[in-house]
Formats: sequence, structure tokens, C-alpha cells
Amino acid sequence: KKKKKSKSKKANDDNDEIEACEATNEILSAGLRIQEFLKKHRNEEEESAIIPHPVRVLMSSRFMSLLSDRVCAVGGGGSGGSSHQQTTGKSHSTLCILSDVTSGWDVLEKNGAVAFAKSTYKEEEEVSENNGHTLEQSKKLVKEIQIIAMDLALHSSDESNKADAKFQAKLRCATGCAALLSALSLQLLKCGKKIPDDDTSDNYDDDDDDNDDVDEEIHEATSDLVNITKDLLRIVDEGLSAVVSEGGDKDGSDEEDEENMPLATLADLCVTSLSGSLASCKLTREMVKVAWSGGLAVASAVAPASSNQDVDDTNYLVDKHVMEVLLSSVCDGKSMEEEGKEAEGDDADESDDEGIDGEEDDDGNIFSTANASELDLDESMDREEDGKNISRKKCEDKKENEDESDEELDPERLQNLLLEDSDADLSEGEDGQLEHHAGADKALAQLIKMKQDARKAGQNEREKVELSNRLRCLVLLETLFSYSNSLKGTLVPTDVMLMSLLPLLRSRRVLEKTVLSPPDEKKGHVLLSEKKALMEHLTSLLKNKICKTRATAMGSTNGQSIVDIAMEDVFCEARRSLSAAHCQCCSASLVLILKALPQPADAIKFDTVYQTAVQEWSTRQTTRLNVCLFDDLLTKLPSIGKALLVSPIAIAAKESPKTYLKSESFRLMSSIFSNASNSESEESYCIEALKSSTHDALTAIEQALKSGELLKAKRARDVLKASEHVVSFICRHGLLDLSLQKTMDSLLEQYKALSKSSPSAGVKQICAKLAEDVGSELEKKQVEVGKPKSALNPTTPKSSKKKKKSKKK
Repeated sequence: KKKKKSKSKKANDDNDEIEACEATNEILSAGLRIQEFLKKHRNEEEESAIIPHPVRVLMSSRFMSLLSDRVCAVGGGGSGGSSHQQTTGKSHSTLCILSDVTSGWDVLEKNGAVAFAKSTYKEEEEVSENNGHTLEQSKKLVKEIQIIAMDLALHSSDESNKADAKFQAKLRCATGCAALLSALSLQLLKCGKKIPDDDTSDNYDDDDDDNDDVDEEIHEATSDLVNITKDLLRIVDEGLSAVVSEGGDKDGSDEEDEENMPLATLADLCVTSLSGSLASCKLTREMVKVAWSGGLAVASAVAPASSNQDVDDTNYLVDKHVMEVLLSSVCDGKSMEEEGKEAEGDDADESDDEGIDGEEDDDGNIFSTANASELDLDESMDREEDGKNISRKKCEDKKENEDESDEELDPERLQNLLLEDSDADLSEGEDGQLEHHAGADKALAQLIKMKQDARKAGQNEREKVELSNRLRCLVLLETLFSYSNSLKGTLVPTDVMLMSLLPLLRSRRVLEKTVLSPPDEKKGHVLLSEKKALMEHLTSLLKNKICKTRATAMGSTNGQSIVDIAMEDVFCEARRSLSAAHCQCCSASLVLILKALPQPADAIKFDTVYQTAVQEWSTRQTTRLNVCLFDDLLTKLPSIGKALLVSPIAIAAKESPKTYLKSESFRLMSSIFSNASNSESEESYCIEALKSSTHDALTAIEQALKSGELLKAKRARDVLKASEHVVSFICRHGLLDLSLQKTMDSLLEQYKALSKSSPSAGVKQICAKLAEDVGSELEKKQVEVGKPKSALNPTTPKSSKKKKKSKKK
């Protein structure tokens, strides 16, 4: 057996050697083919052979694509350890890969390889010294941060550093920022330039300017990121005051404070990298996420560990400036502005419609008016004052179309239409009017129409790019709240968290409005898939990340005012909901707002807000409020929900005009009283609110059973369940008084009647049980008062007493 094993090992080794030899031969043969290709295409004016520009571009793009895939496939270094440790290991492995590439670049240059300059030709070899110095300076800056990250990684294996949260935060920040710096430096690798033709010299100059702008942007981003990394590392060692002392107060009294804070600057740099020209590289986009996670690691290391109400918000790195940068990259401009309140809700919706389709309607009116007047455009513009607006609009369109490519027209055909017949000559008639051919108006209308179509196509393309950038930047917000939810403490202050709700809700509603709108007959839905994707990501961000964040109770000084404003704004947004999904997002936001109250009992001040909401939901036919607003509140905050909803729900069960809404009200009533039998599990303010509403609840149940609207089995179950829980609550807390006793007597008769007449066996069983419970409770109450037993008691009928008297005689 040992001989067989040794032989198998030798065979495997031989196979490995054969495969290695074959791979080496393939590499050598490929190199020889490249050498022959270079000799064949050698440029006579150059001493060395140059690979053609299209081939270089293809090879470069393929290399960056493979490198991005390699980086994305890097794991966290094993399944053990926490998620943060695995992420740190992944960022370190990524940095090692990118460092090998950048160091290989330096090795090639040291061994005689010459990098392609901005121009590979003698006529344009003049490269300014400033650009060359900037390139070398960027390399030095990247190398400096790489050395810091590698040095921290060497000491990460020490036992003392493994348990040190601040050291781990420094390691993650340094490795993440170094990885992004390495990715940016790789974009400075150029493929040279293509020799311009005489016909393409203008485009060549434009491409040259674009490349210069990209290089300048990379150099600026590199310099800024190095300063940000140093500031973040210094914050971990010296505290937040080390940076605040240089830039002024952290309270935001100066406008320059936002630029001086490193995390806000990092957020701005990440947004620029994801939405600018640098976002074209997949590797850069991936490294932006890694660098942003490193900055959040520093923010979590310096954030207060406790959720005490007295903690100052200035101790957080994630402040309102950071949130403003992130929200402005995800939300549209209208959503970030302060809109009108509830009274302007409907008007705002109409204005949104005009804002989306207003320009298209104006364009359509121009051509419809021209067709109606047989294309006599000059006469209509002379007679109507709207001609000034049309001419002004044409001037604006002309400015917008300066950078866009015009539609190709047939010049001969237009010339024939415009100059056909002798009437096209510029001459004046007897009336002093310009005479021209009627076909010229049609040609002019067609020309304007084609230019307008080109402008709309450009608008659609810009909108597509904007949606793509917003979707990319949304990853930064998702990473922020995902990181915050994974921590024991709090990374985002509550007031900063609340300020993010309304812009995100507004943006989601605007997207949903365009998605749900009927498609145009001619062009259908424009960018429907992109808008749906962004809307779904916003929904997931609100429901699964932001609203599940651990919200800390705010102080009583300004916390209540912030909560009041947020509550009013979100309820106003809920009244403008276009679907149940949007109302669910508003409901989750309202629950988060209530969690931010200094004390749970302070929620009682919102009783009028919820009373108005329940009344609107149960009475108005055109309301957009959904029952999920109340279900979520009862599920996630039971005590607060019961205290706020018990009274308005009882009123809605009596006064709602629709049977379905009454049934829903009784279902909610059943949820309110279901778990309230044990007073120890509920707050005192909740128990008091339930006690004060028992009379209204019983009255609503009595009216429902008498009216007969809810006697069907499907509706009657909700009423009977609510009755069961309300009666149980009354019995356990001893609330049966004279006023309730009369209602209970009436209910007992209704239960008995339903137990005999209902066609449903389940309803009969429930009614029989309720009749027994109510009867026994009435009997106990009568015994306590000292009155004779009621004739309504089914256990002591009058006939039994007569039988006993006859036996004694």
C-alpha cells in the first residue's frame, strides 16, 4: 500500500510538472507572437515597436475588468471571527493585491520600461513639469498610506491589538483608504493616444481635454483622501477635539466646519467618485465602499458607548453635514426642499405632474396649434402674446443643444422645400408682407420637431445617468445604517436619523408616481426599470435598515420639538401616499419617531394626531391612509399603540359608514384588548386609557349586534372576538358598574339569540361561551350588591324554585 501511495504521489507530481511546462510554453509562444506582431507593425519614425492604440485600449480594459473580478472574489480570511474582523481581513487582502500591481508598475519603470505619456508622438511630447510632478507626488502619497496600512496589519496579530477596538478601527480605516488610493492610482495608467486624422482633429482635442480633466480629478481626490485618512487616524488616537480645534466649533456655527470634518469630506469624496467620471471603473466603485466602511469604523470607535439622553450629539462623527451630503446624492432636488404642509398636499401633487410632463405638453401644444392654423406660425406669433414665451423657450432650447449632436437632416430636401418656386425669393408684396412658399412652413415645422426629439432624447439620457448615479450613491446610506445596526451602541444620532426620513419618503413617492402613471401612447414608459429599481432600494432602505435602527431617547430640551416636527411631516406624507407600500414606509417611520421620545408616556400628547387619522381613515372615502398605520403601531409599540388608539377605534366602530371599516375597527379593538388582561405587562398610562374606553367599546359592540350589519359569519367573528376580550378585561379589573351592567344585560340577550339563530357552528359556540361568562359575571355583581339573583341567569331558572317548594310540602 505504501508503494502504491508513493507511486500515486509521484504520478501527481509528474502531472503537475507537465501542466506547468505546458503553461510556460503557452506563455512563451504568446510572447513570441507578440514580438512578431510588433516587428511587423513597427513604426518607421520610432525606434521601438508600439502596440496599436485600439489593441492597447482593449488590453487595458480587459486587465482592469479581470482585476476588479479578482478583488470582488476576495474573501474575509476564514469563517471564524466577527463580521467586522472578516471585513478587515477582506480589505487587507484587497490592499495586498492592489499593492502588488502598483509595485509591479514601479519595478517595470526601474527596469527600463517607459510609461505612455499623454502623447506618444514627437509633435506632442511636451509634457508640463507640473503634471509630471503631480504624478510623482500622487505616487508618493499613495505609497505613504500603503506603508501605514501595512505596518498596522503587521501588528494586528498581537493579542492586545485583537481586542482593542480603536486599533481595529485604525486598521480598517487605513486599509480601506489605501485600497481606494491604489485603485485611483491605477487609473493614471494610460494607453497613449491615437494619431489624429485630419477629419477627427477636433474630436482628438476634445478627448485630450477630457483626459486632462480626469487626471486632475484623480490627483485632487488622491490629495484629499490622504489628508482625510490622516485626520481619521488622529481622531482615534487624540479624540475628536484634535480636528475640531483646527476648524472651529463642531456646532456648525461656521460654514467651513462641514469641510473641516473628515467624515463629511470623505462622504463628499465618495459621492463624487460614484457619480462622476471616476465611476466608470468598477474597481474604483468597489474600493469606494471599502474606504467608506473604514471611515464608519472610526466613527463607531469614537461614538458614545451608552445611549444616555445627556450625551451630546457633537460627540458623533456622523452629523447632519454627513447626512446632507448622502441625501443630496440619493434624493432629487424637490425632495430636499421644504414643501408645503398638509393643506398644500393636493396642490403639490398637481405641481409634480406639471413638473414631470409640463415641458412635453408645451411642445405638443406648439405643433398642434401650428397644424390647426395650417402651419401659419408667423401670424399666430404676431397675434398672441404667448409668442414671446415660445421664442424665449426656443432660445433656452438652443443653449441646451449646444453640447448635443443634432439630428441628421437631408439638406437637399429641405433646400427644395424652402426655396421651391419663385415665391421663395425675398420680395415684398403690395401689402408689405414677406411672400414665401407654403411648403417652407412644413419644412420648418419638421426641422423644429426633429430638433425637439433630439432634445428629449438628450434629456432621457441625462435622466438615465442621474438615476444610475443615485442608485450607486444609495450604497453609502445602506452601508451606514447596516453598520449602525450591527453595533451594540449607536452610530447615528437620533436627530440626524429623523432628518433623513422625509426626503427619502418624498423621493420614493415621486418615483412611484412616475412608475404608476399610465404609459404614453408614443414612447411608453421612459426608464421604467431604472425607476423601479431605485424605488425598491429606497423601500428596502427605509423599512429594513433605517426604521430598524436602534433609536435612542432624545433629551427633553429640544427632543420633543424635533419629534413633533417629524411626526407632523411624516403624517402629511402618509396622507399623500399612492399605494399601501408607501403607507407602510410611513408607518415604519412613525414608529421610529415614537421610539425617540424622552419617555414613552410622552406619546399621549399625540392622541389628537392619531384621533384625527383614525377619523379620516374611517369616514372619508378619498383618504389615502391605510390601516397598516395602526397595525404596525400595535405590533411594534403595544403600550403606546393601545393608549393612542383605543378611544378613536371605539368611536370608529360606532360611526364608520361602511361595513368593512366597522369590521376592521372591531379587529383592531380585539388586538387592543387581547393582551391587556395582565396589568403587569402593560404600562400604567395604557391601563388607564383602556379603562376609560371600555364603555364606548361595549356600546359599539351592542350597536353592531343589534343592527344586523355584521351578523354574517365573516364579519361576526371580529365583533365576537372583540367582545370576548373587552368582557375579559372588564371582569379582571372589576370595572362592572351600573352603566356597564345595563349594556351587559343587553349583550347577554344578543348572545343568546345568536347562539340559536346563527347558521355558523363556530359563531354559536362563541356566543354560548360569551353568554355563560357574562351571565356568571352579572351574577357575581348582584351577589356583591346584595340583590336577588337575576332571572337572566341560565343556571337558576324560576321553574327549579317551584319544584323545590312542592317537594317540601
